Amino acid sequence: MEITGKMPSKVKRIRFADSQTECEVVLPQTMTSGATSSSPAMDGTAQTRPKRKRRAQPAAGAAAADNKHHEKLEEIGLDAVASMTLGSLEKPDLIRWLMDRTDPDTMCIVIEDDRKIQITPRVVHLVMGTPLGGTDIVIPPHKVVQSTHEMITEELGIPKSARLSAKMLKEVIKSRKDDPTAVRFFVMVLMSKLLLPTMDFYIPKSDIWVASDLDRVAAIDWSEAVFQALSHSLRCWRQNPGSSIASCVVCLVVLYLDNILPPKAIDIDPMYTPHIQMFTKEIVDHLVKADQNAGGDGTPPFGNLPLRPLVTTCYVNKLGDRGKGPLSDVIKAPSFNFPNMSNIVGPHLHGLPEDRRQRLLQAIADYDRQMKESSLEIERQFRKVVGKQALICQQVIDALQGMHGAHPSPVVRMRK
Repeated sequence: MEITGKMPSKVKRIRFADSQTECEVVLPQTMTSGATSSSPAMDGTAQTRPKRKRRAQPAAGAAAADNKHHEKLEEIGLDAVASMTLGSLEKPDLIRWLMDRTDPDTMCIVIEDDRKIQITPRVVHLVMGTPLGGTDIVIPPHKVVQSTHEMITEELGIPKSARLSAKMLKEVIKSRKDDPTAVRFFVMVLMSKLLLPTMDFYIPKSDIWVASDLDRVAAIDWSEAVFQALSHSLRCWRQNPGSSIASCVVCLVVLYLDNILPPKAIDIDPMYTPHIQMFTKEIVDHLVKADQNAGGDGTPPFGNLPLRPLVTTCYVNKLGDRGKGPLSDVIKAPSFNFPNMSNIVGPHLHGLPEDRRQRLLQAIADYDRQMKESSLEIERQFRKVVGKQALICQQVIDALQGMHGAHPSPVVRMRK
């Protein structure tokens, strides 16, 4: 797999080889004016920014409209992924080694019996910055998916039978800088080329359906989706070693490199999240070379460096300020997502007169909006309860540790 190209002020180009084909996406403001995507150093101001709030400022001279795409991405929770700083990643040998070493049953990268790296949806969230918590991706019947595809092709002014490619969608995004709804096309590319990649050169119609509704996108548990896709890909790999990989291997590589302890310190804040924003091509090359050199004769090719103590990394389960932190992430509130009536009823209204059809669609859209507002309010109230639960659980754990001495904190799991 490789990612090539710089990130100029108006275009971010990501190329995935092997199982992840090429894609190009317009992503303005990925860095400050004068900065480069490959610089591993950070000034003091950047180091002190709050976690999960890091976002590059608009490039100097960028049109105000360019902000709208990132604002929308931030609103739906995917801005952190869009701001990744990796310029390239050409490590097919490391990827194959990691696929061989990762157990799909335990979801652990097993280097040796006493050296393992656990993968969970929360870990995916900490690495990639994908939202944690929400609904699963449930694809509707083919008729609904096909109807959405035809709606998008009609919007783009192309034949209904046309397939959408990443290159085509890049041009659409470039031409619609003032339109935040153009983020739908970025999400289509993001799904099919990075988060949930497929072997298809074109964007799958199911991905088009998912990304066509940004409210639906915002409600999805993307960390769980990436985790499940990686688990499935690992099982396929075990059955057919050397087969094509259809999962987010970028997450797997960064997680491994993030946990090894190089002989010389590198300029990375181990507690900063999402951690993929701390990695550049130079840092990846440095860590891979250090790991290979530590093996002496090159056997084994990787897994030669010791692992960092878990307590020194962002992956440790430790309560943060005011009841927020990793423990709050594993104690998860339900996500409420009412069915989208427009998607369900809309495809069946073609036989109505156009004026009646439009009035009915508008009424249904108003209903969907009210249901969305209601579900968000219900979820907000549940999350308040979750915060209180996390605080109480941590107090109980601290009290038990005080009675029995210092022992590692257990992970409290109250999953939906």
